Amino acid sequence: DSCGMATFFSQVSRIVYLIAEINDDYTNFLSWNNYSQWNAGVSHYLVQRYTTANPAWQLLSTINYPNDSTYSALISSDYTSDGNFCYRIIAIENPGDIYGFTDTVYSNEHCVQQKPTVFMPTAFRPQGRSGNFRPVSSFLTSEGYSFKIYNRFGGLIFESKNPYEGWDGSYYGHQSPLGIYHYHLQAKGGNGTDIKQSGSFTLIR
Repeated sequence: DSCGMATFFSQVSRIVYLIAEINDDYTNFLSWNNYSQWNAGVSHYLVQRYTTANPAWQLLSTINYPNDSTYSALISSDYTSDGNFCYRIIAIENPGDIYGFTDTVYSNEHCVQQKPTVFMPTAFRPQGRSGNFRPVSSFLTSEGYSFKIYNRFGGLIFESKNPYEGWDGSYYGHQSPLGIYHYHLQAKGGNGTDIKQSGSFTLIR
């Protein structure tokens, strides 16, 4: 107070500290310590996430067990993103606090960057399942992207700067003949990795 005397003492509490780690199976693993010292205890935890494409916090899950402090976040459906994922945990107090309110506590924010992956098929059938030939990739950016296809004489027959646009097997509206074709890929991963890849594939019908 104005006389320098202590008039109220708060409880001593422990923060919620979050750690996020990437896995190779298209998941991010989250772990945190349980919040303690609320007189009513913890009711549940909220797991939230934001990405570069969706920068607002989104609810991923509600963990209804106060002693459960891990979560595996599946990200396979987000393969078109740049691979940057940020997380935080919110602890919610149980009802019945002696001070008459329900409190919340926010953890630190922890961001992880998934590694980009690129797979190139070795054969392509225009009437097949995919309908076009392109890299099967995840966590790339459109920055500096270039995908080119050449015929066996070295002539450029297809070029795209869109990571999700592929070749349909034609050239100026005409079906390209069966045979061996060559590609050159240049891309950048969301983690800044430069990707350059060249090779050949077979066009079949």
